[in-house]
Amino acid sequence: MRPIGEMFSLLRRWREGSVVLRADGREGPLRFFVEGVVDCAEDPLLRLNLFDCGFMEFTFDKTWQFEFGAPDAMKVPLDERTGQSSSASKHYEFGEMIIAASSSGARVLLVEIVRGVD
Repeated sequence: MRPIGEMFSLLRRWREGSVVLRADGREGPLRFFVEGVVDCAEDPLLRLNLFDCGFMEFTFDKTWQFEFGAPDAMKVPLDERTGQSSSASKHYEFGEMIIAASSSGARVLLVEIVRGVD
């Protein structure tokens, strides 16, 4: 597990670089699969701009724990870094990721979209 400060440091870097993210998550019966950019990353608030579909906000309090992944550092082959968009209409190469889990069972995966692939 990694400290919340490290997570917000990466989120701010993504915000400054206008990195497009895929966010998948669950909380009880709710499941979501969206794409957007970081609009605000100020502990404890993360706000994603979902382009023309509005915003999604997350409040990460002390009940959340975080893990990070970096395919380059882990030497993950390119063919294992690709997947579908949240609408399954496009294929992407994915980059760094944050996995957040709360003690209540809620989970959020935030993953950098590096580029579209054919």
